[in-house]
Amino acid sequence: MVSIGFMVRHGAARRYRSLQEKDTIMDESSSALECRKEKPIADEADFKTHKKGISKEEIVQAYSEWSKNGNYEAEMNLICYQGPFIAAAALAECINEVDRSSQYILDLAAGSGRLGEELAKYGFTNIDALDASDGMLKEAEKKNVYKKLICEYFDNDTDIPDDSYDVLIISGGMGEGHIPANSLKKMRKIVKKGGLVVIVMRKQYLSCVEDYENLLPMMTKMEEDKEWQTVSQKTVADYSFNNQGMVFIFRVLH
Repeated sequence: MVSIGFMVRHGAARRYRSLQEKDTIMDESSSALECRKEKPIADEADFKTHKKGISKEEIVQAYSEWSKNGNYEAEMNLICYQGPFIAAAALAECINEVDRSSQYILDLAAGSGRLGEELAKYGFTNIDALDASDGMLKEAEKKNVYKKLICEYFDNDTDIPDDSYDVLIISGGMGEGHIPANSLKKMRKIVKKGGLVVIVMRKQYLSCVEDYENLLPMMTKMEEDKEWQTVSQKTVADYSFNNQGMVFIFRVLH
């Protein structure tokens, strides 16, 4: 019998492959308005971790509480959150199967480890996890797919040496109070020349999270400055809670 997980995973991969490169960023003013009115943009638990003005400390506490008793895994189930499937499929499209086990990957904002679990299914076996929530990392450890667990908030002060990884990948780590927009340069620095930065996020955050209003111009400026080049930029359906997602893939130039 084919499992629900298999169908969702391969459905996400098919949707990712079917989209055209360089999709246009569509106007989402209605989504932005909903966010500015501080209405829930997902279910109640998800909203608690993305509420307007949330602090680093509140985020860590909220996620650690959410991770207890497997609540996060149950509530962010296969149907309502497909980010890990989409992100893993996107990276697999970029790297030949024979080369995947040699790629040293940082799963940034790893949460409970669902992305690492999906990456392992594609043959990526050399993965570290970074997350600010100790509770989430304890759940991630149970997946047995990570070489190292790093409990730290990611920003420009994160203590990871330059040129440490072949790939940095994010699914679900972007949001109100989450990974700051100005840490794009830090992401680029800790990835080796020729490596990849993969960012998968909810599309509406580009307009309803104040810190991300300049995210696209910052990405473009880094390309103009030849810090990285765009491999692909796509809009995907059903990223989370029936909301569209964005997949950004950049190749580091120096």
